[in-house]
Amino acid sequence: MEGNGRTKVGRRALLAAGAAGVAAVAAQAVAPARVLAGGDHQPVIQGETNAGSLTTIVGAAGAHALEGRSDVGDGLRGISKGAGRSGVYGYNSNADGYGVFGRNDPGGTSGVLGGKNWGVKGDAGPGEGVRGNSGTGDGVVGFSAGANKSGVNGSTSHADGFAVAGRNTVSHTYGYLGGKENGVYGASPVANKAAVLGEHSDPTGVAVSGANTATQVRGGLGAWGMGLFGSAPINLASAALYVGGRAMFERAGLLTIAKGTSSVSTNVAAIGAGGPMPTMVLATLQTNRAGVYIQAAVLNPAASKVTIYLNKKVSAATKVAFFVLN
Repeated sequence: MEGNGRTKVGRRALLAAGAAGVAAVAAQAVAPARVLAGGDHQPVIQGETNAGSLTTIVGAAGAHALEGRSDVGDGLRGISKGAGRSGVYGYNSNADGYGVFGRNDPGGTSGVLGGKNWGVKGDAGPGEGVRGNSGTGDGVVGFSAGANKSGVNGSTSHADGFAVAGRNTVSHTYGYLGGKENGVYGASPVANKAAVLGEHSDPTGVAVSGANTATQVRGGLGAWGMGLFGSAPINLASAALYVGGRAMFERAGLLTIAKGTSSVSTNVAAIGAGGPMPTMVLATLQTNRAGVYIQAAVLNPAASKVTIYLNKKVSAATKVAFFVLN
């Protein structure tokens, strides 16, 4: 040791110190600073928040360009704060491809699950907003627990559009089939508009068809099944049924009483003798015969037959009309 207070450093110590400094610089070069994780032109680091202002594109010639997996969380999650933007956006330029595809194999629950406001919302220009296809189940299912809300609600802004349209292209049976209680319910607050409107473009088609295949109990009418039911207040301003045009009734017709006879009979389906609304028949002469009138129209429920009697035998064929009520 010299008297000026300086310590003499050996050659080996200098070499060791130099090597340590080189190693530190090399380590800094290999491990980038945490604040630069995923920044512009920087590699994406797992476990870090990777921020940048440029778009990162991952391309692959194989099946998947990017795949995310998790045992307990979301496999892949996207978040956006932009107006009119989406958390996850999918696009496919192939006519037979899918922009976004979701599937649940083990649980069979939801392939795609939406959150608040709209569970699922689809927007399309010339195409379909939302389409559902199924091999064995329902193509689209809607459910709502809200009062005065619907499981499926449709609206259109085009004058010639349809809010909801249904069609069966194979058996041509039911485009829409309702379930329990009211099969179809229509309500409208617009004056001079119909709550339920039926139109058919074929001359032999039926615009609205109603059928009851089993006797159902309806309040106030007893055990009576109805294909079509209409009700309105009993006053001059209301009508339970209005027909603009010809009306046809299966249990009505025109009969001919032969010359030299005074009666004629015909079979009429489902004639009832009792119940809260018993069957009755109306009959009128359709041929002018002086001194001849209908004496009675008698029902035979056991034989489902109606017999119309005149007061005397006619000298020529005479027509009578009948109409069975209830």
